[in-house]
Amino acid sequence: SKPQVNVYTRTNPAKATVTGNIRITTEGSASDVHHIILDFGAVRFPYLEGQSVGVIPPGVDQDGKPHAMRLYSVAGARDGERPNTNNMALAVKRIMQRDDAGREIRGLASNWLCDLEPGETIEVVGPFGSTFLMPDDPEADLLMICTGTGVSLFRGFTHRRRRTCPNARGRLFLFYGARSADE
Repeated sequence: SKPQVNVYTRTNPAKATVTGNIRITTEGSASDVHHIILDFGAVRFPYLEGQSVGVIPPGVDQDGKPHAMRLYSVAGARDGERPNTNNMALAVKRIMQRDDAGREIRGLASNWLCDLEPGETIEVVGPFGSTFLMPDDPEADLLMICTGTGVSLFRGFTHRRRRTCPNARGRLFLFYGARSADE
């Protein structure tokens, strides 16, 4: 399939409703990763495995300008979390750092996404990317190497392959690295 890019822009974003926000790392672990499902309702949002989307946190920065868009890899197959649904999944890691004085600094976009409740709506831009896509050849072996939430797009690859070619000769190899066993 040929990817579509920039279908929705910052000036004309798609609206999506959060229908799921599940923490997928254990409580008390060093990482806080969420599986977030966004439903587009009747609005068509075309994307392919390997593409990313932009989200726009509400509000303005310290200079009074709207917050910058943040990109996230799509973590599902093009036909949704379940076949033939108009939704998409994101895997989002909550970012927290400390400044020089030891005070906690929370990242804006990832923390906002991780705190969203089902029923809330967000603006989505994109999709983006036309080069790091899953090959259409079911005979192709896929070697996937990732760390952390970098596994998101490979989740989409595996869902697509299993749904469309469950008996494909091409094999899927995933090498995943993490800082701790909890991740």
